[in-house]
Amino acid sequence: RAKRRVRALARGYVHRVAKGHAHIEVPSSVLPAAKLICRSLATHVAHDLLAGRPHHYARLATSAAFSAGHIDKVTANKALREHRTAGRAKHEISRLAATVSHVADEAAGVSLLPPVRSRDLLRDAKLSMFELFSDEDD
Repeated sequence: RAKRRVRALARGYVHRVAKGHAHIEVPSSVLPAAKLICRSLATHVAHDLLAGRPHHYARLATSAAFSAGHIDKVTANKALREHRTAGRAKHEISRLAATVSHVADEAAGVSLLPPVRSRDLLRDAKLSMFELFSDEDD
């Protein structure tokens, strides 16, 4: 068993994981966003540790670490950009994943997902809770 593992590692079938790290499995359509979000989370935790207490928002952890003198302005600005990019990725992931899935379905000759249009998203967003849970259809 050990010989098989060594051979698999040598041939590139298995990749070592750095100590304290792990692989996660995500759908390929969300992989770019997951990488950005994980990077931001790791920075958030590091800045919480530097600041000496947890913060609900990553940008507040960065601000606290900067205010306490643990990181310089360049590092703080880089972290804030990182958090902003991760935030955008989180909030746009459904639209992006739907677009990627639709393109992949079309390429495969399958049409399972209708294209997402901004006016449809706006219309759906305007539905009130009353409309969503109305008993009139029963």
